[in-house]
Amino acid sequence: VDDFDRAKERIAGTTTVTPDGQLQTLVFALKNACDGATMQVGIFNMASLGFVLLAVAALSLYQRRMEIKFDIQAQTAQDYSIEVFNPPADATEPEEWKEFFETRFGGHVTCCTVTKNNDLLVRALAERREILAIIEEKVKEGSLVNTLS
Repeated sequence: VDDFDRAKERIAGTTTVTPDGQLQTLVFALKNACDGATMQVGIFNMASLGFVLLAVAALSLYQRRMEIKFDIQAQTAQDYSIEVFNPPADATEPEEWKEFFETRFGGHVTCCTVTKNNDLLVRALAERREILAIIEEKVKEGSLVNTLS
């Protein structure tokens, strides 16, 4: 009875006298109307779990496909950019690179730009863009921000 302190409405007891005259405590526990863990309940639970797992897998697949679809629809410079590592030192003419790519890969090159050793410039421009974004967040809405100065 001591183990059921928190469930007093589920357990009860009484004292009675046995046929030989001794006192005996009878304990009664309330049993639920359900059957508990049956095979039918287990099968239903497993089927539900299987459905949830299949739904999560299908949703994951759908999200991957939609991500690719959205990426294809949003055109950025990265979709059309090529970065060449360790080019020859004398290959600095854009027309030379344009001709190389068109003859080597059989496509059309619309624009070709050659930049060398500009890592510091690119990092500085990226940092500037991040700082400008922070400033624009903090400026009151409707205020103009001059990003050129």
